[in-house]
Formats: sequence, structure tokens, C-alpha cells
Amino acid sequence: MAKPQYSGPWQRIRREILDRDNHLCQIRGTGCTFVATEVDHILPVSKGGAWYDPLNLRGACFTCNNQRIDRKKTEGWRTARTLIALVIGPPGAGKSTWVKQNRGEHDLVVDYDSIAQALGSTVTHGHTDAIHAATMSARNAVLNSLRKGNINVGRAWIISSNPKAEEMFPFHSFITVDPGRDEVEARVRGGERPEHFLELVRNWYEIRSGLLDISSSRTW
Repeated sequence: MAKPQYSGPWQRIRREILDRDNHLCQIRGTGCTFVATEVDHILPVSKGGAWYDPLNLRGACFTCNNQRIDRKKTEGWRTARTLIALVIGPPGAGKSTWVKQNRGEHDLVVDYDSIAQALGSTVTHGHTDAIHAATMSARNAVLNSLRKGNINVGRAWIISSNPKAEEMFPFHSFITVDPGRDEVEARVRGGERPEHFLELVRNWYEIRSGLLDISSSRTW
């Protein structure tokens, strides 16, 4: 039996939200079809979100909307006090340096290379398989705690070179650090990075060029 909130003005509001979002999915998770056929409550009603407020509604494809329902236990970050800033860019773009210059004294920073060095790596890039496995385990543990809303800090920075980072990590705002492809490739060639980094850089730009604009998941 349908909930009464889905009757009355809901159908009109639903159409308005889909039109507002150009019938494009705003979640863009794994397996996203990009075509919005449903309307998602950003902050679930069970957690105090408004049923009809357009600011709490967004277009969603069937796949992404169902995945959000299945992941409610890992969405504590949406109502936690921690502001999560996702910093994206190709390898060699200067993301870690940018965060160091802009972070606060008590901010949390999730940075692969910094974690690897803390675990004993003696190189800046190209860590051993053992260090890589340990680093990913530690990094994922922190990310999972952030998703659940279990980390009580004012701001957390997640640094990622994944070209589809917005689909993988929780975030309230994101920053792109990108000095340009020519400059990034020059840095990789002239630095101490492994040869395969050039391929990672090219892959990043090729994938990013095919992505739609992605907006923040929350207004602060």
C-alpha cells in the first residue's frame, strides 16, 4: 500500500524535480544509467528530511535510488557534523600540496601517499605490494568511518586521483586541482614518479572529459 505522502502534491512535485534536473540522475553511483526516472530524498525522511522540499529532492535513476536504500547504514555522514571535502585531480597535479596549504590545524586528511609513508614506505610514489595492501586497508577503514558518521572532526579532506572519485566517496563539497594536462605530464616526466603514471594521467583526462558536471551533495 502506497504511503499517503506519495499522493496529493507528490506527483506534481516529482515532475517538477525531474524537469529541474533535466531528467539526469544526480547520484551517479556504480551502474548509473544517467536517466532519472525517480526522485530521491537526499536526507531520508526517517532521519528528519522533508517530504516535499525541493532542496531535499533530486532526480535519480532506478539503480542509484535502490542502491541508496540498501546503503542507509553507511550514510551517517549526511547528517554528521563533519564537512567532507573531496579533492580530485590527476596524478601529479599537486593535490596533497593544495590540501596542506588550505587545511586547518585539526582537520583530518585521507591521503594515500601520506598513509603509505606512515606505514613505513621509504618512497614518495610506487609503493611495494605489501605497503599498498596495508595502505588501502587503513585508508578504507577511515573512509568507512567517515561514511558512517563516526568521526567527529570539523572538516575531513579526501584526496583522490580516481577519475570517477565523486561516484565512490562521500562528499559535501569537492575541489578539482588541475594545472592542465601538459603541465601534469611534464611534472610526471621530470619527477620521481614511475613510468606508468603517464598512462594514469592520460586515463584520468580521457575519462573526465566524458563525465557530466556533478554538484555537491549538500549545501553548507
